[in-house]
Amino acid sequence: MADTRATLWWQGRWLMPIRTIGGGERGTYLDSAAEAPAKVKNIPKTAKVFYLHIEKTAGNSVGEYLLSLFPEEEICPAAYAGIWDYEPTKVEQYRLFHGHFYHDFIDAFPGPKIKLTMLREPCSRIVSLYDFWRSFTWEHIRTNLPPINGPALAKSCSFAEFLRIPDVLPRWGVSNVSCRQILGREYQQLEGEPDTALAQCIRRLETFDWVGITEDYQRSMFLLAHVLGAPEPPVETRLNRTYHADADGTEAVAKTVPSAEDLALLQTLNTLDTALHDHARQMLERRYAAVVTDRVTPTPPPRRSKWNWRRFWAG
Repeated sequence: MADTRATLWWQGRWLMPIRTIGGGERGTYLDSAAEAPAKVKNIPKTAKVFYLHIEKTAGNSVGEYLLSLFPEEEICPAAYAGIWDYEPTKVEQYRLFHGHFYHDFIDAFPGPKIKLTMLREPCSRIVSLYDFWRSFTWEHIRTNLPPINGPALAKSCSFAEFLRIPDVLPRWGVSNVSCRQILGREYQQLEGEPDTALAQCIRRLETFDWVGITEDYQRSMFLLAHVLGAPEPPVETRLNRTYHADADGTEAVAKTVPSAEDLALLQTLNTLDTALHDHARQMLERRYAAVVTDRVTPTPPPRRSKWNWRRFWAG
């Protein structure tokens, strides 16, 4: 297994550190990277695969699985400092893209595409994000991070205060993040029209070849393997280590338990993401049922011809 105590990268606009899968080791789920081309049987060679990673949705676990399925030369490298500013024309030689990009990046590519993403219940996702940020030590923050950053904000205030900080930095991390990434620039255009924004986001989500649910991780990964035509990953392979304090520059933190007032505010800040998550769960149920039904329905034996032997021998 690759060393999950990976390098810290800065994630784009939110200036939040994310743990990328490090150690340089590949092929966690396969014996070697050389096997990869034959292990993604359902993906045309001309198609590009995009994993739109929404922060704190078990994305590192999904990413580790995807990395094991493709040869290294087909994988777009991690963006420098985590800021996804690649120009599509500069990375068009790659097949697999995994990062915190917006749907606009996917739209910029011509040709066939396989789109993947994972959603999580918004309140639990934001609690996980807050605890992840404050798990970094002050020494690490002062030594490695810019003056304004998510971990410093989270470590400096309670969860209730964190949700009420008016700055754009934390607000973008706690308010309808899934819809922001899936809609891309359309989110800003539709921000004053929540019903229209939600309807458009649902339509776009339906175009994804795979939509996983963090809370239903194992069935989600079963479906991902089915979509890709790849071997299924081991049971419950998860790489979230926030509460283990076993990564460099981190310390143990107690899991945050939001108050009723905080939960009410979280719901207000995430009305679109909550509705989108509900729809995604329905998508998972529908798609899972279709695959399982197809697998368990036996193929009827071929019908035998009914010969009239008496008439045959009579000529």
